[in-house]
Amino acid sequence: MARWPWLFLLVAMVGCGGSAGSLLDVGGHRLYIECTGSGSPTVVLDAGLNSGGHDWRDVRPQISEFARVCTYDRAGVERSEPAPQPRTSQNIADDLDRLLDAAGIESPVVLVGHSFAAMNVRVYASQHPDGVAGVVLVDGLHPDAVSRLRDIIGPTLWGAIQSRILESSEGVDLSASSAQADAADLLGDIPLVVIAAGRGLVTPFAEQIPRAEELDLVWRELQRDMVTWSTRGELVVAADSGHCIHCDDPQIVVDAVRRVVEAER
Repeated sequence: MARWPWLFLLVAMVGCGGSAGSLLDVGGHRLYIECTGSGSPTVVLDAGLNSGGHDWRDVRPQISEFARVCTYDRAGVERSEPAPQPRTSQNIADDLDRLLDAAGIESPVVLVGHSFAAMNVRVYASQHPDGVAGVVLVDGLHPDAVSRLRDIIGPTLWGAIQSRILESSEGVDLSASSAQADAADLLGDIPLVVIAAGRGLVTPFAEQIPRAEELDLVWRELQRDMVTWSTRGELVVAADSGHCIHCDDPQIVVDAVRRVVEAER
């Protein structure tokens, strides 16, 4: 199989590629976390699929100037220990809850999720509504995206993509995670900023990828839908950015986090 059919959707779900941290036990395995800055609420950054704290290197120093900010590596990623697979957004939300407790991080926190992590954030926020002060989603993966994209590219190609993801170091089951996020409650009146990439995700490869423009239209439609998850939702379009907005335009992410933090203070 040629490389492009599964590679372009992996790009849609992964990340972009300080201080001493800690490995803390979350129940049978340890996760790596490190925090900088000061002030409340604490901002917690959750990276895309198979990505960890290093993914936020261009935004964390700026956020630490006005808030305490923590990055962490999910199980099986970067410096954290592996956990039984397959992993799902529910596993990840449970790990995060135990990690925040072990690290002594007081709630409520502001959660920032890139790509796949948007589903983790929704699951966590639905189960800990009093523990979340605000949310920023950075070109997030909508729980409907898996089924919508599968319908466009077909079950054979989607199966190949899912297999690649399951075989990765993190071993995420995207279909199960999507179902969990879809079943989770919406965010109520929690402040929410959805940052959508302005550049097309797959249309640069339109000659190679069938129905590329349709894939991009669906992705953008779902970004707009995520704004409705909160009665205080806001859409920001990073006009010159691709999927890794915090790499291409870190300031737009920093500004969104600042607005959400200040809304809580």
